[in-house]
Amino acid sequence: MAEPALQHQMKKRLHKLRDKLSQPENVVRHGEKLHALRVALKEWRAALRLLHGVDATFPLVEIQARFKPVFAAAGELRFWELQRGFVNRMKPLSPVFVKRYRAHVRNRMAQSRKGFLVAARAADLPEWGDLKQHVDRAEKACTRQALKTYFESVQANMVLRKAALNRRRRSGLHELRKGLREYSDNRKLVIRYLQFDPGPPQRFPDDSAWAHTLLGDWHDLDAACTQLYRDLHLPGQGAAAVQEGKAALLRWRKDERAMWGAIITVLAAH
Repeated sequence: MAEPALQHQMKKRLHKLRDKLSQPENVVRHGEKLHALRVALKEWRAALRLLHGVDATFPLVEIQARFKPVFAAAGELRFWELQRGFVNRMKPLSPVFVKRYRAHVRNRMAQSRKGFLVAARAADLPEWGDLKQHVDRAEKACTRQALKTYFESVQANMVLRKAALNRRRRSGLHELRKGLREYSDNRKLVIRYLQFDPGPPQRFPDDSAWAHTLLGDWHDLDAACTQLYRDLHLPGQGAAAVQEGKAALLRWRKDERAMWGAIITVLAAH
């Protein structure tokens, strides 16, 4: 007897994740493979949240905990890859600062690679047999009403986050982005495998790519600014290098504020 469509897809996703992590050296060597792994992990996490959303007995926390070390390590490595990109695009007004900070970023990347390899090799990911009964029960709970209620809950949470956006607490925009991504990923999932379409999120742009591009680019730059600020306070850098680093940070923050303004303008129009 063939497995139900959603079960089959979850099984396929789990096997792909296990396969990707069985060769962590390939992930470390190729940036596109690291990106693909992180996308797959985010889609997996979103699907787990959907299953918990329709079935409160679904062991979301326990399952997520087994992926968390790998997810965190992959995110750390990706962050330093992005930071290297920002530094490489930095105008070398101060060769001393750029040289020193580039070396610092390379060291952090090397540490992150080692950390990812350790996390991947030690990963205690579940087998499909560990999850099958839970996914089976949750899929049976995926009635049209249950799905409708789940997406309405995600939608309501996003609207609340949108209304509470505050420049002084920029993390709220990142949380909104995660909600938009969860909605988008799971909408695709249920359309294809459960033949249900909750429709696009209301009071937001009718374009799922928006959350992955403009919001994603803003988050990357905001995180880069925060890290550079912290790194400028590390000891032993020299006054001249620190001053030029502060000038670079001001330019980055100016760009980040412009992106924030563009996002708020878009949100205000919906």
